[in-house]
Amino acid sequence: MSPPAAGHLTADDLDAFLIDAASPAALQHVAFCDVCRATMQADRVLVASLHGLPILAPSPGFPDRVMAQVRLAVPAPVVVPLPWPRRLLADRRVLATAAGTVLAMAASAAWTASNRELFDGWTQQLWAEGGRLLWVSLQSTATAVSSQPWFAPIEEVLASPIRTAAVLATSLMAWAGGLVALRRLVSIPAGPVPDARW
Repeated sequence: MSPPAAGHLTADDLDAFLIDAASPAALQHVAFCDVCRATMQADRVLVASLHGLPILAPSPGFPDRVMAQVRLAVPAPVVVPLPWPRRLLADRRVLATAAGTVLAMAASAAWTASNRELFDGWTQQLWAEGGRLLWVSLQSTATAVSSQPWFAPIEEVLASPIRTAAVLATSLMAWAGGLVALRRLVSIPAGPVPDARW
């Protein structure tokens, strides 16, 4: 004969046998399931053995003896930070660094004012060389990308404005979905998680 219920009894079902409150379905299941019947009998033997143990209680004065041996840490003194102008003046290294920075800026401004033409020449040359280097870098990057084998299919897809809009909309939805999923992963639950099993 097969057991009336699929699987075995839960821990709550087995605990109900200890207080004679088992449900009719659990009683019928135990009649056919050797595993659950053996577990139920082992539970009864264990509970009977536990009831036979003497009740242990701490001796009088035990909490006081324990607390007498506990060493409490001395709290650290509270250090109130100085306001930032006084803190700045109190640290000599910070003061020396600030003074050196101010002197270096003053020297740079004085040199620039006395050598204006040379500074303007350097600036113009730097802008010209920087712009040329940026343009060459953009051209070489565009050439390298357009020579890749995957570039032609992408260019063909993006050739139509409708397909470009569809790709952009799909990418935007995927990005938004990823943000929502990431937010759900990193958020802390507000309360206990129901039916959580470890």
